[in-house]
Amino acid sequence: KQQYREWLADRPVEKRDCPFWWDDPRRGAPTRPVVGITWFEAVAYTRWLEEQLNVEDLKLKVWQAGQLSTLPVAPSTLNARLPSEAEWEKAARGPEGLKYAWGKDWQDDCANVKSMDLGQTTPVGMFPHGASPYGVLEMSGNVWEWTRSRWGERSVMQPDYIYPYAPGDGRERLEGIKIPVLRGASWYNDERAARCAVRGRYGPISFNDDYGFRVVVSLVGSDF
Repeated sequence: KQQYREWLADRPVEKRDCPFWWDDPRRGAPTRPVVGITWFEAVAYTRWLEEQLNVEDLKLKVWQAGQLSTLPVAPSTLNARLPSEAEWEKAARGPEGLKYAWGKDWQDDCANVKSMDLGQTTPVGMFPHGASPYGVLEMSGNVWEWTRSRWGERSVMQPDYIYPYAPGDGRERLEGIKIPVLRGASWYNDERAARCAVRGRYGPISFNDDYGFRVVVSLVGSDF
């Protein structure tokens, strides 16, 4: 209960209906990743988004065969959610299991990390050379990204869910108390933290100016 009281003190009433830095001219700029959002808020957004996607005459731009295509989507066929760790890592590392999203070696022009000395988030798309094999941007650096997967239930120091990855061991349950995993590192971290295999973790009510999230949209009933 003390933890929630502290959270409420940090999050005044006027800032509880949006990400903490939503109106900040720098952190809240529309071209930059959303920050200042808790895990609970990120999950709530995916549920809201799913409702918005399941309407008539929806068309989506999707990545197919190395290029963007526009496809019509039937109502009530899309699911929106945070990625699992496995989905996130596959999108980042590609079929070859790369060390970084772009390859096996570090490159300064591929990600917004501490050595860039920018000291803040950057607009999405500023590092096109850092795209993953699937064309996904910003998988390393810029902001840590909440996932749906659990680090554990008891402590941020010792994980309850380790590798090899076992999706049926309870780590993907959304209900109950959990410590979620973050992936990708941020502008505040060094190159080592930006490796695709690095796992971060914080309590679900935590928020910071280098925590963001990424949304997975898939067909209802798809097995990923």
